[in-house]
Amino acid sequence: MRRPLRQLVVLAATAVLVTACGDSDGDRAADDQAKADAAASESAASASAASESAAAAELEAQQATYGACQEAVERFMTELQEIGSRLNIGMNYDEYSDYLSDARVTYDRDFTATVIDDMEPECLSSVAVPLENAFQAYVNVLTLWGDCIEDYDCDFNEGETDRKAQRGWVRAEKQTQKAVNALAAMKPGA
Repeated sequence: MRRPLRQLVVLAATAVLVTACGDSDGDRAADDQAKADAAASESAASASAASESAAAAELEAQQATYGACQEAVERFMTELQEIGSRLNIGMNYDEYSDYLSDARVTYDRDFTATVIDDMEPECLSSVAVPLENAFQAYVNVLTLWGDCIEDYDCDFNEGETDRKAQRGWVRAEKQTQKAVNALAAMKPGA
């Protein structure tokens, strides 16, 4: 009877050792999994921080581009919008010429070669060029109006001259609005 007892003790001891060894392997596996989870969590946090940093840098760059563009075109844009508003209530040739002269001074001051060279391409093509087109349309109407004044047979308020002037003013208004919309679209968060 001693032999079966001895065998039972050996089997029990073996079971304890196997279980203990298994637990060590299980503990190691659990430790390894915990380390892998921690590393993955750190990696995700690092990636998230990098993504947030990149987004913040992009937002800052967009804000700088918008701010520089707005500063460069704001006064000239305001002058052109004022001409459009004044035309809606009516003005004579001399008043129109004066407002256009004021816009020309602002243009010469704000759209120097240095300012244009420093403009971001988006600002130049989407905002500055439409403003220049609007200004040129207003100048073309001034020329048409001046020529009409010198021509005894021309009536600026009727006929083809009036239609040309109206088309010019509409073109100027559309180009000004195009620039306003483009600048607004450049604003971060818009």
